Amino acid sequence: MIPGGFLQHGIGGAKDLPLPPELAIAGAVAALAVSFGVLALAWRNPRYDGRPPDRPLGRPAPAWLSSRLGVSEEEVDNAIREQAANYNVPVEKMRKEFEENDRIDGLAEQILLGKTLDFLKQNVIVQPTPEPAASGASPEIKS
Repeated sequence: MIPGGFLQHGIGGAKDLPLPPELAIAGAVAALAVSFGVLALAWRNPRYDGRPPDRPLGRPAPAWLSSRLGVSEEEVDNAIREQAANYNVPVEKMRKEFEENDRIDGLAEQILLGKTLDFLKQNVIVQPTPEPAASGASPEIKS
C-alpha cells in the first residue's frame, strides 16, 4: 500500500506530475537563470585553482636543472608580451592582470617547463629494448 502523499511528489512519472509540464520547465529555467545570475554577480574573481593556497604549483625543478635552465625576467617579459598580443590587450594591462592574480610565478614555471622539455628532446637518447624470448617461459628476473 502506497500512502496518498507519496504520489503527489511526482514520483509516478512525467505523465503523473501534479502540475503542467510547461510550468515545471519554466520553474527549472528560472532556477537556472537565478543561480547563474547570482554566480555571475557574487563570484567575480577565481577562488579555486585546484590546489591548496600554501602548496606551490607542481614540484619545484631540481636545483641542477633550474640553475642550468633558469628563467630570466626578460623571458617572463617576452611571455607577457606574447600573451598580450594573443589577446589583443595592452602589455601593461596584461602585466597588471598577472601581478594582481599572482600568476607571474606560474608563468615562469611554464617557461621553465618548456625549456626543460626542449632540453630533454635535445639530450635524451631513446634506445629500443630487445624483444623478450618467444618461448612460453616467463622471463628471468636477475637480482
